[in-house]
Amino acid sequence: MMSHELKIGIITFHRAANYGAMLQCFALKSILKSLGYDSAEVIDYRNRVIENYYNYKWSSCLRSVSFSPSGIKQFLCSVLYTYLCKRRLQNFRSFENKYLTPSSLPYKDYDYIIFGSDQIWNVGITHDDETYFGNIDAEKVKKISYAGSLGHGDLETFKSKIELLNQFKAIGVRETKLKQILADLGINSSCCLDPTLLLTSECWLNHLHLPQKQLKKEPCLLVYCIRDKDRTLKAAKKLAVQMKLKVVLLEAIDTLDLRGIGNNASYYGPREFVRCFSEADYIITDSFHGTVFSILFHKPFISCRLNDGRDGRADSILLQLGLLSQFMQPEQITKESFAGIKYSVCDENLEHLRKDSIEFLKESIKS
Repeated sequence: MMSHELKIGIITFHRAANYGAMLQCFALKSILKSLGYDSAEVIDYRNRVIENYYNYKWSSCLRSVSFSPSGIKQFLCSVLYTYLCKRRLQNFRSFENKYLTPSSLPYKDYDYIIFGSDQIWNVGITHDDETYFGNIDAEKVKKISYAGSLGHGDLETFKSKIELLNQFKAIGVRETKLKQILADLGINSSCCLDPTLLLTSECWLNHLHLPQKQLKKEPCLLVYCIRDKDRTLKAAKKLAVQMKLKVVLLEAIDTLDLRGIGNNASYYGPREFVRCFSEADYIITDSFHGTVFSILFHKPFISCRLNDGRDGRADSILLQLGLLSQFMQPEQITKESFAGIKYSVCDENLEHLRKDSIEFLKESIKS
């Protein structure tokens, strides 16, 4: 069977109103198409828990309403929060419909189904949904994982799914730690790049129809924080004053608050997220995908080390790319911290890792 005749489906967190989740899904679909698998598509599998997490209702604003000054303020904050969440969700759904175009075909119609990337094996996120472990009603479909991750999920529950993973044709994981866990369980796997790193900056701009050249504007410091907003934003604001930069704030859906009022980035969708990184003059982030897009667009950036148990992914990719000097605690950041980034060395390292990851995909899909 010729490669262009193969029907390939992707099962991942394509419905999460999360920048990294949505963009890694888009990137995996894009790279498969660039390899000649024109029929590659996202399967519209919906996990109820993930779906409900982002489904904000106006009725929630009415809970515990009192007519005291503090109660009225709380009510107004709740209304604003719900409005921003709904507007952001609308932008995510527009991106999903335009760029992912999920399919509702039955699983048996596919030759291959690729599970991942993202924390598909974190049962805490999925509430033990075995679909992400390949437990589907389609005996003849070949199963592959690409950059699958356990994240901070329960290891013992993960180990209990080992018989399901034994049915996979090939397993690609995101972290070296998970590769070792699987090896101890008797399963061979390969470490792969997050799909967002498989596309070059030019590909991102072209695929999302974004301008290649920036218009002249006020110099800005993009801040993307999803973990410790107080520390990250405090350091960024101090630096912005010193360097006379406008602060543009992007954040996770569950950290939105009144500090985002008047900041248009509060409700941006995935396309606008990428545009922010392409246009930023400087970047401070405590996010892995914030680090990724800073690197792809060759920006002066700092990735925040927060010592909260979630530094591993950023630490790993920065070490692999020779950029560990850009990983520091927010309180250590100075304007000199942005100088001396050697992107020529980084690009060489990234190209090598990119080739290995794409080769894993190509070899895994061979009939």
